[in-house]
Amino acid sequence: MQIAIDEILIKDGRRELDKSHVQELAESIRELGLLNPITIDQENVLIAGLHRIEAVKALGWTEITCTISSLEGLQAELAEIDENIVRSDLSVLDYGEMLLRRKEIYEQIHPETRHGGDRKSEEIKAKKIRLDPAKSFVQDTAQKQRLSHGR
Repeated sequence: MQIAIDEILIKDGRRELDKSHVQELAESIRELGLLNPITIDQENVLIAGLHRIEAVKALGWTEITCTISSLEGLQAELAEIDENIVRSDLSVLDYGEMLLRRKEIYEQIHPETRHGGDRKSEEIKAKKIRLDPAKSFVQDTAQKQRLSHGR
C-alpha cells in the first residue's frame, strides 16, 4: 500500500537519525528501489522505517510503500525496538538504553516473567493456564537477536 509521507505521524522519543545512513540508504533506494516497506499502525503512526522515510524524502518522493500493522501501544514500541536492535549499528549506549526499555516493556506485557515478579496475585491466578508460557526476557531477546542465552 502507498501512503503520502506527510500523512505519517512520527512520535517523539525515537532514536536519532544517522544522516550518513540516510544518505547511503537514499543512494541504495535510487539504485535498487525501496526493498522493505515502512511499518505504520492503523492511525498512521510510524512503527519502523524512519531512516527509509528520510531517504525517500531526500530523493523527492511524496509517497512511500507501507505495511499496516495491528500492533499498538507497548507492542508497537517493542517491535520498533526489536527492529532497531537487529538492523542498526547502535552505539553501546544506545544499545543499552534500548535493551533497558525493551526489558521494561516486556515485563509490563509479561509480568509473570519478572525475576521475583507477580506469580501469586489473584489476577495472575485467575488467568487461564497457558500452554505456551511466556519466555523470560533473556530468552526472548536472545531469540530476536539470534543469540545464545547461555543455557
